Amino acid sequence: MASGSESDIGDKISKASKKFHDTLNSNNLDEIKSMYTSDATLMPHGYESVIGNEAITEFYRSLKREGATHGKVSMVEWGAIGHDLLFERGTFTVYTKEGVPIDVGKYVTIWKEIDQELKAYIDIANSNSRNSSN
Repeated sequence: MASGSESDIGDKISKASKKFHDTLNSNNLDEIKSMYTSDATLMPHGYESVIGNEAITEFYRSLKREGATHGKVSMVEWGAIGHDLLFERGTFTVYTKEGVPIDVGKYVTIWKEIDQELKAYIDIANSNSRNSSN
């Protein structure tokens, strides 16, 4: 159940988000699959929606092949939006292995609580660059 004080909710989302991004940055993409719900939707800037945790994992593999090696996020806002849903809004920067930023933007993630664990259910990312497809 997505309940608790605002501080508790923020801590819960922060821990889930940190685990998610640490895993993505470590290139452990098989683990990323388990961090999304099976029916999750990823809505990346410049691409069609990607549906399902297996397809999302493959999408991240393709980004890694294109040179995106790691990223940094900053959570700006969070809260509860119903019985088992939480949201997170923030900014991101994606880097090459040389540390060169290749994309900067903003995101919204809707987390779904399943068996007392948060999983990404809807993940939306938009570049600040009009011409970016990342």
